[in-house]
Amino acid sequence: MRARFARWALRRHPPGDATVLGHGNVYILPAREAVGFMVLLAVLLVASINYQLNLGYAFTFLLAGSALASMSVTHGALRGIRLQVDDGTRAPLFAARPGTIPVRMECSGQTRWGLVLSIRGDAGPTFIDLASGLPSVVQARWTPARRGLQPWPALILETRYPLGLWRAWTIWRPPGTAAVCPTPETDPPALPPAPDLAAGSTAAADADPDALRAYRPGDPMRLIAWKPSIRADVDGSSGALIVRTATARAPMGPVWLDWDALPAGLGPEARLSRLCAWVLRCADANVPFGMRLPGARIAAASGALHHRRCLEALAACKPAERERDANDHAAI
Repeated sequence: MRARFARWALRRHPPGDATVLGHGNVYILPAREAVGFMVLLAVLLVASINYQLNLGYAFTFLLAGSALASMSVTHGALRGIRLQVDDGTRAPLFAARPGTIPVRMECSGQTRWGLVLSIRGDAGPTFIDLASGLPSVVQARWTPARRGLQPWPALILETRYPLGLWRAWTIWRPPGTAAVCPTPETDPPALPPAPDLAAGSTAAADADPDALRAYRPGDPMRLIAWKPSIRADVDGSSGALIVRTATARAPMGPVWLDWDALPAGLGPEARLSRLCAWVLRCADANVPFGMRLPGARIAAASGALHHRRCLEALAACKPAERERDANDHAAI
């Protein structure tokens, strides 16, 4: 019954950039606690009739009137609230990992107490007290089940304020899709090297005279600059070996995260998980990087926008289509 009602409510209220709650999209029904409260009123009424207690009548009707009055208060606690997804503060979402959806809420009039925001079909409600005239960004907890571009889940905002006898709620689904990234690999290997700059680092050090000095006993063999040593021997110098200083290094270049360079034994989702872990590692270390995916190439860059673009590309990647095209080509 709940699933059927949710489908009916979503058909009545199509997704929009924002929604304002009113009489047409706020529903109210008695809560479970109302059943016990009604039994209590029935017992009090029967006892008052049997013993002819005037104060019993007054007390019973006072409780019944308070319950009916609280229905209007409970429904009014949701009316006038405006809901909108705040894209500016949205963090990346990963498959099978708890994440959050930032929802911007604001209202006019009096302060709203005892609000509960949750995701339909997901655990972990968020409790809110919304101050009047002060917008608040609330993090609704959501655990996506799979990777890819998925429609936003349905958000449920409810309240039982003030007596808990009535449950008022609304259902709203934001427009568009959410980019759910692959689950990052738990212990990924080291980042791929930058071969284009690593190969030139020795030459850069050899060309810089300030980065060279005479060999000293105990210097590691890998620091020996062979070309300057041979050149000095030919020119008639002492013939001593020349080494590079340990601090002489070329500027670090971009790292390329290449789909085709991964081990052939990794499956498509395992490759995406490793690439996702590498993107997060590059973001933490502020290392410029580029990425090559099936059907997509992202130029090397750095920064928050570049990291978000790469994560969204991993979320939208469809390696199965590439494999199917390759199989069709081989069959032809």
